[in-house]
Amino acid sequence: MIQNCYNMLIVSINSLLRNNDTNIINFYFVYDEYFDITKFEYLFKKLKSFANVGKIEMLKVENSKYSKLAFINAGNCLYIFELVEKLTCDKVLYLAPYTLIISDITKLYSNDCEYNSTLATEYIYSDDLENFSSFPILNPTILLINVKKWKENNYFKKLFLPENISALIKQKDSCVVYYFNLIINDYELIEPKYNYTEPWRGAGVPISCTKSAKKANKSLQMHLNRPVIITFLGTLPVSKGDFRNSYFNLWWKYAEKTEIYKDIKEY
Repeated sequence: MIQNCYNMLIVSINSLLRNNDTNIINFYFVYDEYFDITKFEYLFKKLKSFANVGKIEMLKVENSKYSKLAFINAGNCLYIFELVEKLTCDKVLYLAPYTLIISDITKLYSNDCEYNSTLATEYIYSDDLENFSSFPILNPTILLINVKKWKENNYFKKLFLPENISALIKQKDSCVVYYFNLIINDYELIEPKYNYTEPWRGAGVPISCTKSAKKANKSLQMHLNRPVIITFLGTLPVSKGDFRNSYFNLWWKYAEKTEIYKDIKEY
């Protein structure tokens, strides 16, 4: 977690807990030395106000360890690899800070990931990964992780292998997506409704993914089906500019229920 994602994180947590009030949810946060630790005071207070919050654990990582990967501007999402190394639970659901959870996620978390290290939705712009031969491509913003298999596959170690970093340097676009797909070599795709991001590049840029993913994303875009998790891209906090996400008003509806709303409403 990094500083400029904090407001998005608060809204994401608010939506998760309000729509999953029958589940006890444990939280794991990973941060580095550049994050203002005093902000956790409000976060803990907020979490403790919900009856369905279980344990809360924090892991501090050293940003300098990732210096060779700094050029990909990953928003420090690569810290998830280090966090998983420290976990003792069977599986964990990774949610990016800029998500909105608008339904119960019990069915998602109950997915059996016994035979794969990761469950994820499909990335809809696979043409970006011109130096990558594997298809389909996983979208790394929502991941259901089999902790034991991540450790067995040495994903954290592979993150820093010179040959992987060299391959990454050759990739011009979507470097974060490319690197997750380069490291994670056994995954299963889940329904797009668990990580819906509108085709944010506009009508003139066609999406490139499997036929089933195209069909499912079109139904979500046309509001024929309702997503479970929405990923917001663009200006943070969410604005009508840039990506023109049609769930713009819904994000602000959840933001209004948080104490940070007074600080961000001018956006």
